[in-house]
Amino acid sequence: MISAGAKCALEGVFAHILICTKISDIQSEGQSDLSDILQRLSTIFWALDPDPDDFGEVGLELAAARYLFRLPTVFSDSLTHLLRLQDGRAQVVLLYYFAAITQLRSESSGG
Repeated sequence: MISAGAKCALEGVFAHILICTKISDIQSEGQSDLSDILQRLSTIFWALDPDPDDFGEVGLELAAARYLFRLPTVFSDSLTHLLRLQDGRAQVVLLYYFAAITQLRSESSGG
C-alpha cells in the first residue's frame, strides 16, 4: 500500500519528470502528453490505495485495472514519438506504468 506521504512524493517525482534536463534534451516536445499520462497514473496509484488508514474498503482494484490496461490506447502520437526518440522522460513514464501493473498484481494476489 502507498502511504499519503508516498503519494505526495510520487506527485513530486512526476512533476520533476516533466522538467528534468538530465534525462531528456527534448524539453519543448511532449510535455502536455507526458503530463496527461502522469496524471492518469496518479489516479491509478490512488485507486489502488484509496484509504491508507484502512478506514473502509472501497474496492477500486477492478476499475483501476480497467483504467490501467486501457491507458496505452490513449497514448498520444507525441508520446509515442518521444519513446521512439528514446526520450528519458517518456521511458520513466513507462517504468511507472509497469510499476502500476506490478502494484495491481500484488494487490489482487493479496500480497
